[in-house]
Amino acid sequence: MKKLLYICSPCRGNDGNYEHNITMAQEYCQLVMLTLPDYIPIAPHVYFTQFLDDTNEAQRALGMDAGIELLSRCDGMLVFYMQNPSAGMRRELKYAKEHNIPIMDAAEVFKELPDLLPAAVEAGTPAAAPLLREAHPAAMDEIMAQFQKQFDPAATPGFMRSAT
Repeated sequence: MKKLLYICSPCRGNDGNYEHNITMAQEYCQLVMLTLPDYIPIAPHVYFTQFLDDTNEAQRALGMDAGIELLSRCDGMLVFYMQNPSAGMRRELKYAKEHNIPIMDAAEVFKELPDLLPAAVEAGTPAAAPLLREAHPAAMDEIMAQFQKQFDPAATPGFMRSAT
């Protein structure tokens, strides 16, 4: 069974560039789908912004609460912009830490893939994952090993749980 991976990235963000941040979250989900075949990305801000108004505080609160509920069901959290989290991200990170949900910094996880990312996004299909594995087996094996290690609390107790 595939694992659920919560995508933690800005929605409103510190830059206030809402549309750009939503587009980037979609790309992060695509990146996970194309490179990590054992994981399903969950990005509430991509989904809930389709029918909730993020500029309406009551609707934003509904979306944030629903996002936390989804996070509670995920196997781990992948954080983009770990060094400069938005207010919403800080709330999600706090919840993940309090509930021992493994937290991974996307910059660290994907550091082995900078040359592969354009090819994965350009291919635009889940078929890219086997192609990436075939073309770059060592990098893909390293990423998968890192994920397996981070999601196995018995193997690495407390790993990344103190991320900021």
